[in-house]
Amino acid sequence: MKYIVLFTILGTGLLTLGEQLGGFGWVFAWLGLDFLIVAAAYLKLGYKIFGKRSTDGQLGLASVILLFPYLLFCWGFWHLQRRFLKEDCYNYIAPGLWMGRRAFVDELPADISLLVDLTAEFPEPKGALDGKDYLCLPTLDAHVPNEGEFRALVQKIADWPGNVYIHCAIGHGRSATVAAAVLMARGLATNAQEAEAMLKKARPWIKLNQTQRQLLETVGF
Repeated sequence: MKYIVLFTILGTGLLTLGEQLGGFGWVFAWLGLDFLIVAAAYLKLGYKIFGKRSTDGQLGLASVILLFPYLLFCWGFWHLQRRFLKEDCYNYIAPGLWMGRRAFVDELPADISLLVDLTAEFPEPKGALDGKDYLCLPTLDAHVPNEGEFRALVQKIADWPGNVYIHCAIGHGRSATVAAAVLMARGLATNAQEAEAMLKKARPWIKLNQTQRQLLETVGF
């Protein structure tokens, strides 16, 4: 709900500012419109506004054009976090399981055979999928996927015979939710609280919100 309120306020304010400025004010108005579209995504439309393809992890061209100011803002903020957060790109969680942020090819853990992508607003870096299987469940930031799709994804990861890398944008929420469920599915954690504690020991900045914790408690494993 807070994302809906925040993006609605930002969108309305930027639209108003753009109308008042005139000239290049259309740039602010475009960004304001994008924030309102993203607010609608959290309210009802869902991750599909980004056109993320589950086959290759790329965003749809129409979505990139429509949402370009928002995406530029989002990607720029990600680069700032990547540069200035004193945090590893990824962390070892359990045998055959790593979790972290969206990584470039030269940052990925060695010998990964399965790459799991939870982002909706980012394309997968070029070359990241080479020689790997790819699972993508696009999810809005700080949000959770459909329960049935979540269960199916977690079971595939839990049954995977090789090394797995799970990522979202920064590696604090969406990917942590999936990793926690995998720990439970593999019998390495008895409940959601224990799984979250294990993750925080490996990656201290992990922070699940109430919705993410509730999903873990609902699916069980």
